[in-house]
Amino acid sequence: MPIKYILDVDGTLTPSRGIINNQFLRFMVEFADKNDIYLVTGSDREKTVEQVTEMLYNKAKYVFQCNGNDIWIKDKRIAFNNLTIDNTLRQDLHKELKKSKFPLRVGNHIEERDGLVNFSVVGRNADKDQRQQYIDFDINNNERIEIAKRLSVNHLGYDIAVAGDIGLDITSKGNNKSQIIDYFDNDDTLYFFGDKTQEGGNDYEIARTISNRSNGLVFDIESWRQTWRILKA
Repeated sequence: MPIKYILDVDGTLTPSRGIINNQFLRFMVEFADKNDIYLVTGSDREKTVEQVTEMLYNKAKYVFQCNGNDIWIKDKRIAFNNLTIDNTLRQDLHKELKKSKFPLRVGNHIEERDGLVNFSVVGRNADKDQRQQYIDFDINNNERIEIAKRLSVNHLGYDIAVAGDIGLDITSKGNNKSQIIDYFDNDDTLYFFGDKTQEGGNDYEIARTISNRSNGLVFDIESWRQTWRILKA
């Protein structure tokens, strides 16, 4: 069976919330002409097209947006899940926002997408410098990991995981990235590339699911450059 390549986007194909490198884009378009690729990301379609270009987007067999809760083939949506978080969780997110010792707030802290909510202390409106300030803070304080742990204990009906560089992804229980495995056959050989495959990250559940297959392989990625080196080889 030919290998099916499942690729995260932020931190794996692109810098987090950044645009794909032009040379890597050309490589990936040629790679997708010869191989089956699938994209899975917490972002929505508009952001993903902006990041990887419509050309590469349309080369993917499926694009699993919002951790697989909004599914596209080229410009056609084929499935989606709704999610409205309950008031108790929403109140706890606001409490975490007030509790954080990070001093900057720039707005859009609870971003509701199709089947997914992204929570960010600094806010999704952060520019590059503001993002980096929060990244540095989070590296030193492990804030997102601790928030995810606290929320997960108190809200058992949700999957809550570190995502990208500044946020947390929140989905209904089981509606994390691992749900996309239903779109593959049991005898498919799956290679997954993701940068948040450790426990607590939003690639963890899908990485664990694929690792448990006899015909699955997971690559824990540090940057898009590493993805490029592996695919070249």
